[in-house]
Amino acid sequence: MITDIKFYDISRIKKLKRRSDTVVISVLDVSELAARPKLGGFGGVLCLQFEDTYEEGKLASPGSWPDNPTAEEHVTLAQGKGERVPTLDDANRIVGFLREQHAKNQPLKLAVHCYGGISRSAAIAQWAALYFWVPLTVLPHQSLDYANPRVTRLLDKAVNRK
Repeated sequence: MITDIKFYDISRIKKLKRRSDTVVISVLDVSELAARPKLGGFGGVLCLQFEDTYEEGKLASPGSWPDNPTAEEHVTLAQGKGERVPTLDDANRIVGFLREQHAKNQPLKLAVHCYGGISRSAAIAQWAALYFWVPLTVLPHQSLDYANPRVTRLLDKAVNRK
């Protein structure tokens, strides 16, 4: 079961000791993929690709974007060529991975990272801590103030649909 949660930026996740009792969610956008560290040696890894964007950041109403945009809608909503906004499918993958890890009989640490360690990773880590009633460690240089609200909304939808 997941017993501890932390979130990281790209530089800190690269320094994290590879241990079988640690599972990782790695979230980067297409422009950041080359920086993704090798994640071998961890007990489980989920790699996702979506950018750090959300409705309110584009002056749209919260939840007004489609949960699973079409390819054309991603082009309109995302910031660059080949970029994707967070989707309900991404949230379903996160929830499935977290449930699978939490169901294990051994204590596990969850490490969530994105490039900056500010928004995407903070949203997933905060959501997981609340959902599983597990302590979230927020390091002195970190904050939950900028947790991505779209990611949180989609995670709530994903868990309520299952």
